[in-house]
Amino acid sequence: MNIIDQIQTNYLRPNRTIETLLLWDEIDSNVAKVIYIYNYEGYHYRIFENVIELSNFLNNANFKLLSELSTDSEVYKYLSELNLNALI
Repeated sequence: MNIIDQIQTNYLRPNRTIETLLLWDEIDSNVAKVIYIYNYEGYHYRIFENVIELSNFLNNANFKLLSELSTDSEVYKYLSELNLNALI
């Protein structure tokens, strides 16, 4: 299971945010990863592995998502169970 720490929230508009999160492994604290979540109106979440993919998404270029989810609980479950070693 991962520990989730919120680093920053940027408001693009009142109903659109970008959250920067630090995930780290509960067992091995040397394994950590920063990820980015684009939150559209609190019901549509896109999770990005790095700021380049997020920037590509915002600029309508080709991008790669880690996941696309629709509720807070789905996001929390996904982030808690994400294999950080596969991303490093």
